[in-house]
Amino acid sequence: MEIAKNSLEAPCKKACPVNVDVPRYIRAISMGRFDDALNIVREKNPFPSICGRVCFSPCETNCNCNHLLIKGPVAVRALKRFVAERPNAVIKESPTMKHTDKKVAVVGSGPCGLTAAYYLQKQGHSVTVFEMFTEPGGLMRYAIPDYRLPRDVIAKEISLISDTGIRIKTSVKVESPTQLIKDGYNAIFWAVGANRKANIGIEGEDLAEVIDFTTFLREIKEGRRVALGESVAIIGGGNSAIDTARSALRLGSKEVVIFYRRRLEDMPAHIADIKETIEEGIRIEALVLPTRIVRHNGRLRIYFLRTKTGAVNGSGRHGFESILGSEFTVDVDNLISAIGLVSQNPFKNDQIMIKTDSSRVVRYSVKGKHGLFAGGDTISGASSVIDAIAAGREAAILIDKYLGGNGDIEIVLTPPEGEIPPFELQGFPISEQTRSPKLSVEARVNNFFPIDLGYDEEKAITESKRCLRCDLPLSIVTDNCTGCMICVMRCSARFSRAFSPATAKVRVIPYTDGKPNEITFTKDCDGCGICARYCPNGAIIK
Repeated sequence: MEIAKNSLEAPCKKACPVNVDVPRYIRAISMGRFDDALNIVREKNPFPSICGRVCFSPCETNCNCNHLLIKGPVAVRALKRFVAERPNAVIKESPTMKHTDKKVAVVGSGPCGLTAAYYLQKQGHSVTVFEMFTEPGGLMRYAIPDYRLPRDVIAKEISLISDTGIRIKTSVKVESPTQLIKDGYNAIFWAVGANRKANIGIEGEDLAEVIDFTTFLREIKEGRRVALGESVAIIGGGNSAIDTARSALRLGSKEVVIFYRRRLEDMPAHIADIKETIEEGIRIEALVLPTRIVRHNGRLRIYFLRTKTGAVNGSGRHGFESILGSEFTVDVDNLISAIGLVSQNPFKNDQIMIKTDSSRVVRYSVKGKHGLFAGGDTISGASSVIDAIAAGREAAILIDKYLGGNGDIEIVLTPPEGEIPPFELQGFPISEQTRSPKLSVEARVNNFFPIDLGYDEEKAITESKRCLRCDLPLSIVTDNCTGCMICVMRCSARFSRAFSPATAKVRVIPYTDGKPNEITFTKDCDGCGICARYCPNGAIIK
């Protein structure tokens, strides 16, 4: 056997904001080591169940199975949820370091604040979290509907974090860090998130019948009665707009329409959620822009202009342009603004920002004190749960170093892998993604029951075996090569969508006179392993 290609960082792991070792935990699932898989995730992410339900899954977007030849990426998110929510799962916890005499205040109990608190408590510091609402969790508790993220899932994972010794004080609104400094906290982490609604910026948006989505979703989560009319318009195109529209439908509104200023394919909401929304009978009107809102015959009349696609902007998205003379109106009972949230820097102008190595966390100096940090959505603007977790990890590293620690928050909860068996299905085509069962449309549109029912053990193992093991080195056994060229065909199809040996990253050079064939790889081979998976003779293995 000859080692032909060193292992690389798999694209799924590289894409994960917290660098979870995705291939390793998927491999553990394929071998039935479910508790090991869970604890591999928890080495980097203290919210595996929550992320298993609501993460936007950049790992899947970057999965090498996500191309023409293979029908869908490995379902990384669903596999994470499976191991996190197994009954009687064994959850390991790393020991807490020797207690220091340092006190840390974390303001905000969303995923960013709780993650920072968790790792700082592990470093031996005494951490207190302050939350303005009656329950911890931030927007993942108050703004993500139960059909996507049930409250008992949130409560369970927050409980595991608080069990480390963190104090969480709810119904406490901290207006500024000044009092916390006076109270003797050695470091303060401001993690209140993007907590101010973004304005539409048009006449009439302050009318009583115009509701902001954060208030709307929070009142539902708190069990309050939310009265809506039969027809509801939603302005926006992100996950907030999707969640708002689907919640309005579940409250009994008969006609729910999302209005979005760009193309449907430009919507930042998760594509699977968009498809489910359309399945439920919610209409999405793309390429329309609201210009003003007025009361008309006891209802709201919204004036729109149609738009057309503009040039690609700096963020890589298509812009839009209004079409003059295209005005039309829509009459509704309620309008819900769901164009997102913006962050509000709570610090006074005389505070000094100190540069850090992190794009997600900023350090401040205030009135001669230097232990003030802010991070997550407060700094970056509204993002995702997994991005907030990444910001919390970075904050913990910076704050621990500031308090005299080494900033090493890495934990090991699982033993080394040991011997890894070869592909069980080597030489066979890679199957379609294993679908998780869901509630039917009829069974879900009038309630907030969870829609995705999750994998059972059989489905999880089947799905995990689709993984190409992009993190492992490619090895060749030249004596096994028959020169069938299947590896070249599959590789070239990945890059050129056709059998074109010139585009393949694997080369097979046939020899005569009894000499073995030669298998080589080009310098730009990314080690994806498609060639190894499809080789019928075990000449290329992972």
